[in-house]
Amino acid sequence: MSEILFHYYRVNPTTWFYLASLLSIAVFFKFNRVWSVRNFDLAGLILFAPGLLAVEYGGFKANLDAQQLGFVWLFAVTGLFTIRMLCDSLMVRRPLLEPNLSSGGLVFLGLSLLVFLLANVLTCRTWP
Repeated sequence: MSEILFHYYRVNPTTWFYLASLLSIAVFFKFNRVWSVRNFDLAGLILFAPGLLAVEYGGFKANLDAQQLGFVWLFAVTGLFTIRMLCDSLMVRRPLLEPNLSSGGLVFLGLSLLVFLLANVLTCRTWP
């Protein structure tokens, strides 16, 4: 990636987790309705990251305990999302909550993040 972008340094996965969590909270969190379903869904999506980081760390350091803990964490969060999806049909009314950004801003943000992540994957020299 440093061949394409001047002075680009590869970002640590933990740093990606912090940056992506803060950005998704800034874009999608409804601060005037803290207890909304969308905020709970956003928190649930952020809860996937510690399990993914534990699995990645366990695979990198050959630490099976950390990797198993990550898989258990991912299984538990997936179970929470399954319960959330089953309870979704019981909700009678869900008000329309517009995103904090316009649709053009969201498309630009999503495409730019996709380009950076794809360029990072394609130019990474460490293949398993």
